[in-house]
Amino acid sequence: MVMLKLLKALPLVFTISISIYLFAFITNLTQGNDLTFVIYGTEYCDTCIELKEFLHREVRGARIVFLDLIDKNNSARFMEVVNLLYEIGALPQTPCPTCKPPMERLRVLIPLTGILKGGELKAIIIGFYNQTLWKETLSLVIKSNTTYFITPLGIRITINDHQVKEKLESLIIGSS
Repeated sequence: MVMLKLLKALPLVFTISISIYLFAFITNLTQGNDLTFVIYGTEYCDTCIELKEFLHREVRGARIVFLDLIDKNNSARFMEVVNLLYEIGALPQTPCPTCKPPMERLRVLIPLTGILKGGELKAIIIGFYNQTLWKETLSLVIKSNTTYFITPLGIRITINDHQVKEKLESLIIGSS
């Protein structure tokens, strides 16, 4: 009788074992020991707060650097990053191509996050409107050797220009 109960319990034990294994695998995948997130935003931005909470929850061990745009140096670096993204056509142009972007258009660009893996820039992503998009981005960053700019709509733009990538990387790393 005891043996029969044990045999009936085997599928459950097997299922639990696989679940634990998969959980451990996924946990290792999302361990962020070699990931750094450099976030440009403001202290009172609800989306920025949600992003920080998400990263603390989803990417344990990652280094998270928050740069408040109230600080003049942070704002200057942020503007350099934004201007480079405009130059490569990753962001839509303002009505006047030689004009600086108006302040109301800049608000939609925060939080702007640089994701570094092992010290190398892997992605720049704007906003935090969709957790699924962010999870996909994290998976992409972990697996890929390419650097991406990811729009709030989830459109991936590969940053192919090596000089632009280096400039963006130095701005983001210089901030961390």
